[in-house]
Amino acid sequence: MLDSTDTASPDSEAIASLKPESSVRGSRKTDYSVRTFVPEQWGQIDRFATFFAASFPDAKYVERRAVSGVRNHFRKALVLRSLAMRIAPTLAIDRQQLAEKGYTPAERAQELAAVVENVFTEIYSAVDCARQVLYGRYPVQGLPNSTRKTFDRIRDKSLDAVLPDALLSAFKEADWYDPLRVLRDELTHSDIGSVVQDGVTGKITYMHTGLGTRERALVIEDIFNRMEADIGSVNLFLGKVFYQFNSLLKDVPTIQMCGLHQGKALIREIRPEPSITFDSGKCLAVSWIEIDGKPICPLLCGAYWTAKSEAQHRDFVAKTDP
Repeated sequence: MLDSTDTASPDSEAIASLKPESSVRGSRKTDYSVRTFVPEQWGQIDRFATFFAASFPDAKYVERRAVSGVRNHFRKALVLRSLAMRIAPTLAIDRQQLAEKGYTPAERAQELAAVVENVFTEIYSAVDCARQVLYGRYPVQGLPNSTRKTFDRIRDKSLDAVLPDALLSAFKEADWYDPLRVLRDELTHSDIGSVVQDGVTGKITYMHTGLGTRERALVIEDIFNRMEADIGSVNLFLGKVFYQFNSLLKDVPTIQMCGLHQGKALIREIRPEPSITFDSGKCLAVSWIEIDGKPICPLLCGAYWTAKSEAQHRDFVAKTDP
C-alpha cells in the first residue's frame, strides 16, 4: 500500500496481562509479555524509518530528525483530529448559553478552533520534513533547500532530468499544497480563530477575522471536510514519496526490538526485504528464551527457527570440517 501510515491500529500489542505476584517479604514480581514488532501495520514511512540509520549511517543530523519528524508530525495531526471530533459536540454548550443568557464566551468554539488550526500546521510540518529527506537523499544540482521552492522548481519542470518520475509526479499532482501552505503561513503567527456550527446541517464553519483580505475575513465552510481532505491528500503524498525513498534502502541488517517477556528484551535482526512479516529476520534472543533447549517465548515465530537452523548448520559444519 502507498499510504504513509496505518492509522487504525496501535504500535504495540499486549500478549498477556500483567500478573503481579507478592512474596512473603512483600516484593512484587511482574510476569508479562508485550509485542512491539508489528510490521504488518507499517506504512511506507515506518519502513523507511526502520532501516534508515543502517542504510545511511553518514546521514546528517538534520535529516535524521526529519525522518522521525515526518511520522511524528503526522501522528500528532491524527491525534488532534480525534480531539477535535470529541470537542465538536460541546459546541452545543455555547449555543445553550447564548439561548439562555443572550451571550456566550464561546470557550468551546475557541478550543475547537485552536485544535483544528494545529491539525493543518502539523500536516504541513510532515510535508516539510519529507522535503528535507528528499534534499538529503537526492543531492542534485538545482534542488533548493526550501519546501516552497522545491514545489515550484518541480512544477516548472526544472528538475525533470535529475529526479525520478515517481517523485516528480507526486509533487506535480499535489494541487492541495498551495492552499495548505498559505493557510499554514497565516496560522503560524496569528491569534486563534473561531468556529460556528449550523444548527440545521450540523456543519462547522471556521472563521478568522485577522486573516483573509481587508474586505473579507477568512472563512472555510465545513472545516472538518477540509481537514479530512488535506489529511488524506498529505497521507497519499507521503506514501508515494517514501515508496520511492524505500527503493534507496541498502541490503544491510538492522536490530529491531520484538517485545518484552518476563522483563527481558526480545530482539531480532532484519533486512529490508520486499515483504516483512512477524516471521522475518533472525532471532537474537535465543539464549534467554530457552530452558533446557526448549523455547519459552510466547511470541515464538519464524525468526526463532531461522536462528536455530543457522546454529545447527554451523554446528554441523564445525563437526565435519577436518
